[in-house]
Amino acid sequence: MGWSIENVRPQMDSIFENEGKRYSMQHPNALSPRVYLQHEGEISTETKYQIASLFPEFVYIDFFPNMLFTSEPVKLKILKGRKET
Repeated sequence: MGWSIENVRPQMDSIFENEGKRYSMQHPNALSPRVYLQHEGEISTETKYQIASLFPEFVYIDFFPNMLFTSEPVKLKILKGRKET
């Protein structure tokens, strides 16, 4: 049975909105059942259990606390062998 982090995103938005913190969630390798969760500040153990309960049992969640988030999205410009003018 398939799963996706998009299935839990609405609940995650609600959890972190209640915490007053921003977060980023990634599933970098489709072959691995590992999710990276970066968030501002610290979150309680109860909140971590609440988050873990949203995922199937076989999914590992790596929490990365105290991440810094910019107030505006950062736009990266990729220049392929050219100087910026």
